Amino acid sequence: MKKIIAGLAAIIMAAAMFSITALGQTEIQLKLTPSQTMLGAGNELTITVSMENYSDTAIPNIMGIQINLPIDQEYFEFVSGSGRILLPADVRDEAELAYAAIDGVKFLYMHMEPDYPLSRNTKDIFSFRVRLRKNIPDGTTRTFTCDALAAINGDEGVPVVVEPAVVSHDPDAPPPPPVTSQNNQPPGGGGPVIHNPDNKPIDIIYNEDGTITLIGDDLSGISVEYVRDGETTTVTFDDDNNNVILRDDDDGVVAFNPQGEVIEKFIYITMPASKWPIIISAAVLLAAITFFAVTIIIIITKKKSGNTISAQDVNVDKKDDESDEAESPEVE
Repeated sequence: MKKIIAGLAAIIMAAAMFSITALGQTEIQLKLTPSQTMLGAGNELTITVSMENYSDTAIPNIMGIQINLPIDQEYFEFVSGSGRILLPADVRDEAELAYAAIDGVKFLYMHMEPDYPLSRNTKDIFSFRVRLRKNIPDGTTRTFTCDALAAINGDEGVPVVVEPAVVSHDPDAPPPPPVTSQNNQPPGGGGPVIHNPDNKPIDIIYNEDGTITLIGDDLSGISVEYVRDGETTTVTFDDDNNNVILRDDDDGVVAFNPQGEVIEKFIYITMPASKWPIIISAAVLLAAITFFAVTIIIIITKKKSGNTISAQDVNVDKKDDESDEAESPEVE
């Protein structure tokens, strides 16, 4: 068997795009199925991507599939580690599944051996989970769809039609649990402590990039306590905040809105202990340089003092020479 690397596969799949219409073959029906069609903020949803009619012999043998599935970042958060490749076990290693916040979920299967097509009993391709960040407005829906290509060889493909997954708000969905001492830190602990003394209905999302998103109609009185090397910085919200993202930077905590605009920055009042070794090393180095410079100055000063002859000393030496000449007898 020959496994085609992802970069080459992407080129081949791109080439397939130009020949799909020309082939005019039976379309592959790709379906996105949600685990539930109504949900509330904080609820998780599983999306399964499957082929509904690959068992139809009118469809040629499939050698590769590429699927790009964007995720609405305003409403949904990809659940880290939730992606599952569901292809038959004998070809599962030939597939790749990845997620990036900008591009969404990307799936690629490529196995171009002509005598080793994808099994006809293949239906489910992959699945993943998302978490609803905030409630979907009543009377509206949110849709999951994708762009897909299916290849039957290196330069030919078959058309793909997609049946999207549509979800809406569930007015009867229970609200997320209030923040208490048991659930005010991310899984595994070790993160910032969130204090919600009035048990207000808020959504707390610990994002994959380390930021924290707090969503609620009223965040006043809610605070987030960051502890670093024994030093504490507390961020407290006022009435103007209702959707805030917090990021812990080197010198403090930055609060910004979903559009990326900075609302406020909370500087660490005392320097984290981790920076003290650098400061101490710099102080020692500065002291050593100062000592060396002072020593050089002293040595130079002493040398100059030893080589200096006063005018009085010159006059005395001159008189002594004249006296010696006067006393010396003349030699004939």
